Amino acid sequence: RSWTTTFSSHYEDVCSRYQLGNKIKKIYERLDEIKKA
Repeated sequence: RSWTTTFSSHYEDVCSRYQLGNKIKKIYERLDEIKKA
């Protein structure tokens, strides 16, 4: 495995984890709104 493929696969992993975190954050924000309502 070359350095570039190792880097790109790591970068994709970070991006997917970041997107997942954003989705979870939005879900929690929605739950907070439902509790307040």
